[in-house]
Amino acid sequence: MGKYTIASRELGQRIQSGTADWKLAVLGSLVFLAIEVLQGHESGALMHLGNGRAILKGQTSPSTKDISAGNSNHRLGAETEDFVAAFTRLSVEEYPFFDLGTVVPPAMPDQPIYFADLKDARLSLNSILTAIYSSIRRHGRNYLQVLPLSPLPHTVEAEIARLRETLKHWLQVFENLLFHQDYDIENPIPASVLKVQYLVIWIKVSAYFLFDETAYDQYRPLFEEIVERSEKVIEAGMRSSSKLKGPCFTLDIAMAQPLYFVARKCREPTLRRRAIGVMKKVGQEGIYTGRTIAKIAEWIVATEEKVDSAGTKVSERRFHDVAFDFHSDTRTASVLATGRTVDGMWEQKSTVLDLV
Repeated sequence: MGKYTIASRELGQRIQSGTADWKLAVLGSLVFLAIEVLQGHESGALMHLGNGRAILKGQTSPSTKDISAGNSNHRLGAETEDFVAAFTRLSVEEYPFFDLGTVVPPAMPDQPIYFADLKDARLSLNSILTAIYSSIRRHGRNYLQVLPLSPLPHTVEAEIARLRETLKHWLQVFENLLFHQDYDIENPIPASVLKVQYLVIWIKVSAYFLFDETAYDQYRPLFEEIVERSEKVIEAGMRSSSKLKGPCFTLDIAMAQPLYFVARKCREPTLRRRAIGVMKKVGQEGIYTGRTIAKIAEWIVATEEKVDSAGTKVSERRFHDVAFDFHSDTRTASVLATGRTVDGMWEQKSTVLDLV
């Protein structure tokens, strides 16, 4: 902790004086975030998360000079893409960097042949996740939800198809590992976490470019498996850390992301409410717990499930994007949601929620 204090102070001084390399500052934020997490300090963890994101967005967003010159193709290097991927996965919404412009794609991940252990499987899945999120950022805004009304450009279609094939191959190798080494029996938590992450990204990459949000309805069995596996992971985490206060950044906070995804995209009323109920068990204190994220999800559900005067649900009320920001001083959350109208036009809805 003494070394951490010295390092944190030194980095802060370098940032203030303008002598710190921005990549070092971002990497330092991630390292310091991890230390605060291990100590159970919410305010420190959120501070480093916010600082790192601000530095990263400041360095990777198009400059005023680029915009005035009409240069919309602001490009990132592969190394920077790793930073973007890291902060993307630390966000519950998972898409906080859409305004980065054109992003240089990372190397296409290799199809795995063999996993020696769960660490190998995780590293492989991480590389696939990075490539998929990069692809969505690069193409999402330009060709947002057009299938099957119009085709994707051939290069985009080929890239998505290859990523899906790689992801499917990962699952085959992963299940072979579980079968031969009984990981799912001896240590079910790590295996379940990886399977949940796989299920979430498979649904996303399969349905993201479809025009109609009802496309997600076909994945109900996968949504149900996400909830069941997440529930087991969270319950196991609660048993193992029953003596802790349960700060916002506990091991099981990662499970808030898939549960939030289920509440967002699965429109089966019972299942999405079950996901919200499980989400409320994540973390015990602080502003960034499963309970506060569940408040966002509850607002989404209530808004989407409103009925018109005839008593029928309107599919156009389904949101495509939902972004939110927590305010620790007022303990409120600003929420901005985007969906299509009956005419197919984009429409925004915003609100401020009380988190107390």
